[in-house]
Amino acid sequence: LEDTFNSLLDLVVVTDGELRIVQMNDAFIERTTLSRAELMDRSLDMLVGPELAAWAASPDGTDSQPGGGRTRRFEEPRLGGIFSVTMTPLINASGSPAGHVLVARDITHDTRLEQEQAALRERLGQSEKLAALGQFVAGIAHEMNNPLQGVLGHLELLIETSADARPLRRDL
Repeated sequence: LEDTFNSLLDLVVVTDGELRIVQMNDAFIERTTLSRAELMDRSLDMLVGPELAAWAASPDGTDSQPGGGRTRRFEEPRLGGIFSVTMTPLINASGSPAGHVLVARDITHDTRLEQEQAALRERLGQSEKLAALGQFVAGIAHEMNNPLQGVLGHLELLIETSADARPLRRDL
């Protein structure tokens, strides 16, 4: 079980009721750059940012899920990324709460991809608006050109066929 626990890519931390670390996997150790011995019995709020520490310390809130767990997204500079953190109660053999299990999945890459997709959608929307505007302007130019061609045709006809128009040829 310990090998399985340590092979997880997600950061896993087990705490007691006072949020003091009692167990962690290798992925969490690598992110904190401390040794396992240095992490044991240390308070969680010393290792994570204040927002995550406050959320972990607060009683179950609006983000609770069936079964007592709760999940929330955090940008966690101390751990170096954006994480989806799930916190579930740790229940001992007698059925009493014995602490918490926190699992943090690094979603930094996924979040960046979502942001890039949103930016691309925004640019595509702008391109579509510009294309529609171009078609609109081209339509107006076409509609204006048709009557002007008729006027120009009549002026040329007037110049060619009317002797009275010859002196005004330059103005016409």
